[in-house]
Amino acid sequence: MVALAFFAPRFDVHIAFLLALVLSVICGNRFGGFDYNDYQDMIDAIRANAEEDWVVILNLAKDPGFALVTYVASWFSDTYFSVFFPMAVLGFIPKAIVAFMLPKYKTLFVALYALFLAPGLEFAAIRSAVGIGFLGLAILSTFAVRYRVALFLTAGAFHVSMFAGVLLLFRRFWRFASNNFWFAPLIAILIALAGVGLIKELFESRGMDPGTIYAPFFPVITLVALFFFSRQRFVFANTLESDRYRASIAAATFFASLAMAMAIPVAVAAGRLLEVSQFFGLFSIVMAASRNRLNALAVISVSMMVLIIVFINISRILWTVMAQTSLG
Repeated sequence: MVALAFFAPRFDVHIAFLLALVLSVICGNRFGGFDYNDYQDMIDAIRANAEEDWVVILNLAKDPGFALVTYVASWFSDTYFSVFFPMAVLGFIPKAIVAFMLPKYKTLFVALYALFLAPGLEFAAIRSAVGIGFLGLAILSTFAVRYRVALFLTAGAFHVSMFAGVLLLFRRFWRFASNNFWFAPLIAILIALAGVGLIKELFESRGMDPGTIYAPFFPVITLVALFFFSRQRFVFANTLESDRYRASIAAATFFASLAMAMAIPVAVAAGRLLEVSQFFGLFSIVMAASRNRLNALAVISVSMMVLIIVFINISRILWTVMAQTSLG
C-alpha cells in the first residue's frame, strides 16, 4: 500500500485511510499480546457491574473513555471484539487524520507507526493508543480553540497521561520550547518535583513498581536524538507546515523529558510518556523529510530513535528490567 501511494500520490490520502481501517480490523481481531488478558478481565468486570454507579465502573476501567466504549459495545454484542475493534478504530483513524496534515508520505507515516509503534500500543495499552491520536489532533490541527480543547479532553478521557500535554495547546509554549531545547526538560523536572509524591502514590496504589537507576536510559537517548535532529534547519513550503513541525518537535521533546523525569518513581508511566514522544517524533521526521534531504547528523539521529523503538518492541523485558526494584 505504501508502494502504491508512491506510484499514485494523488490517492495517498485514500490509501492512508484504508490502511488505518485494515490495521483496525487486525488489531480488533487479535487473540493475545501484552496486557491482552488484563483488558479481557477489565471488560468482564465492567459488564458484570454495568448496573453499579459510575464511580465503581470507572475504578474498574481506569479511564472513562474505555468504560464508555465497553458500555456502548455491550448493547450490540458480548464479544471482546465488540470492544477491541472500536478501540482500534479510535486509535488508528485519528492518526490517519494527523497523517493528512503531512504534505506527502501520508500512507508511509501510518505504515511506519504500525510497524514501529503499534506493537507497543495497539497490542498493549490500547487506551494510550486512542489518547495519542486525539492528542495529536489537538496539538497539530488548526481547528478553533474550543474544538482543540474538546479533542484534548477526549485524549485525557482515554489515558490520564495525555493531560500532561496541556501546555502544548498554547502556541507561546511550543514556539519557545522548539527554539530553546532546554526549556521542555526544565518544565518536566519542575512538574515531577512538584507532583512526584502524589504521582508515585497513585501508581503504587495500582501495584506499579518504581524504576531503577537504568530506567531513564531510553528517554535520555531519545532526547539526545531529538536534540541533534533539530539542529538541522529545515525549509518548508509555508508557515503552517513549519508550525506543525515545530509543535511536533516541542511535543516529542516535552514528553521524552517527562518520561526521563518520571522513569525512576513510576517506570511504567514513563514508558507510556515515551511512546507519546515517539509518535510526535515520527511526525516531525516525516514532515521534515517531505520537503528536505536529511543531512548525516539527522540520519544518525533518526537511526538512534528507530533503534530505541525496535529494541523496546523486540523484547518488552528491556523496559521491564528497568522497572524492577532490583536487577537481582
